[in-house]
Amino acid sequence: MKQAETQNTFRAMPSFSQGASDDIMFLKTDANQELIYDSATYRLDAVRKLLDFASTLGMDKSCASSDVSMVTDAAGILVTDAMALLDGLRKDRRPQ
Repeated sequence: MKQAETQNTFRAMPSFSQGASDDIMFLKTDANQELIYDSATYRLDAVRKLLDFASTLGMDKSCASSDVSMVTDAAGILVTDAMALLDGLRKDRRPQ
């Protein structure tokens, strides 16, 4: 595959997903759309589970606020990833 073709098939994930000062995570825009959708919904399901867990932390009086913060940070990254994946699907369907 030519370098120009490679550069056009990958789009950088949002900066919040990167966790670095440079783009290191990318969406392969010509990947199977069902796989992209599955990846997005997998992340959203993980967020649901994290939030279910966080709701139990709120009931535990011995829970430190840093515990909840770690869960919400992870949930934020996963939601950002999922939204970027779904946005990639939407952009691929727009007429050029």
